[in-house]
Amino acid sequence: MMYTIIISLTAQKEEAEAYLFYEKISDGLGERFLEEVENALEKIAANPTHYSYVDSTNSLRDLALEKFPFVIIYEILADKIIVTNIHHTKKELK
Repeated sequence: MMYTIIISLTAQKEEAEAYLFYEKISDGLGERFLEEVENALEKIAANPTHYSYVDSTNSLRDLALEKFPFVIIYEILADKIIVTNIHHTKKELK
């Protein structure tokens, strides 16, 4: 099945904030963060049911980035993957 990935406004904001944070640390580090997010989204799209549930209703799943302390939180709705958060592992989920 082919899935369409939809990134919520919250996730877009979290991604943009992380990009700016990493770019301030080192030129190009933000770009590497974005590349890792893109690679993770490709993994999710290829096999969305592979990753663990993170909530008691078994609707949200997550995939941790390999080189940055972030997880991508998403849910599968029919032929869509809704990315709800690109969440730093040290923050509380809102």
